[in-house]
Amino acid sequence: MKDTMTVFSYTFLEHVKKKGFKISTVIVLVLTVVLMLLPSIIQTLSTGQGSTPSKPVENAGVVYIVDKAKLLGDDYSSLSRRFPGYQFLRGSGDTEALKNTVKNEKNKYLIVIGEDTSTFGAKYYYKEYFVGPSPGEVKDTLKKLYDNNVLVNENVKQESIEKISAPIQFAEEGLGINYVERQISCIVILLLLFFAIYYYGYWVAISVASEKTSRVMEVLITSTKPQNIIVGKTLAMGLLGLMQLTLVILTGLVTNKIAYPEGGATVMGQTISFSSFSPFSILMLVVYFVLGYGLYAMMDAVAGASVSRSEDVNSALMPISLIAVISFYVSYMASVIPGGGRITAIASIVPFTAPFAMPGRMIAMEVPLWEIGLSLVLLIVTIVFFVKISVRFYSSAVLHYGKRLKLTELAKMSKNK
Repeated sequence: MKDTMTVFSYTFLEHVKKKGFKISTVIVLVLTVVLMLLPSIIQTLSTGQGSTPSKPVENAGVVYIVDKAKLLGDDYSSLSRRFPGYQFLRGSGDTEALKNTVKNEKNKYLIVIGEDTSTFGAKYYYKEYFVGPSPGEVKDTLKKLYDNNVLVNENVKQESIEKISAPIQFAEEGLGINYVERQISCIVILLLLFFAIYYYGYWVAISVASEKTSRVMEVLITSTKPQNIIVGKTLAMGLLGLMQLTLVILTGLVTNKIAYPEGGATVMGQTISFSSFSPFSILMLVVYFVLGYGLYAMMDAVAGASVSRSEDVNSALMPISLIAVISFYVSYMASVIPGGGRITAIASIVPFTAPFAMPGRMIAMEVPLWEIGLSLVLLIVTIVFFVKISVRFYSSAVLHYGKRLKLTELAKMSKNK
């Protein structure tokens, strides 16, 4: 235990003092702030695009009207009220010529009403998306005018028409976690855990490979047992990762509180809230990070020991990366299924996917305690199994120099020890 803690303290202090760790921490925190502010930035940019035609803008453009259904006649006042600043003109019957005008000139638009004589309909032509009258608002305006004409022709009283046309007072209030909040919270946790576990496990492999290159490993291996080295390094890198992950979460929460004091960021009209984070879910977030990191870090350490140069680490990590990426996508697909389902439950229990899937699932919904317990037991058993295998493989490969060892070669070497 003493030797393990010696390796742990040496590795931890060595890496925490490195400029690379400090710079990467600052970069990650800056990216966290930017990502938290992204909904506000997108909303600001979208509102300044001219895609909100309800604002009065002088000489905003010309909209040509070809009214084959005789819906408007010569009265374009309803369109002018809905889209102030735009000039509405009767277009000639040559729609192709008007299309060319819209295509080749700036701030020109075309609405063709009743082009299909079998049913009422309209087509809206524009040059650039998000520029000019909103297609959705054009559609709503024409639909109201059409409905009004139908009711008038049916001799419905104007008072009744106004009641029918008036918008209803509609509000919604979710008493639990709605689907959008559930999906967003799951995806955020999934991405956070995936990058943390993958990235910090990669640190372990790089650390082992770099020490083999500098021959430091030869000194370490003569001073303590290989299992003390692999466990000490894994614990040190895990603590560094947990520190950085904690800073990221705190930075995200503080930024969210400062930037969105009224309740949270809004995406497509939906307020993003992480109010479902309970003390238990936060505890489980840490537990699954530690266990998931331990599982993948052990494999990464063997990959780092199997190469003699740091440049070969990426190729050695390819099989482990493939497992992590597949586990990530399986967990992602499970997290976006409304109401959970069998795939979500399975992904939360299988050891390779559980560190990614279970924390987000617990935040999004009620998970039976027996599933959490089974998931943790299977994950711990798998970690113990891989620790034993990793220690044997690591002991065989740690002093190997030359070409990268394959898995079959590692297995043969470990049997001969």
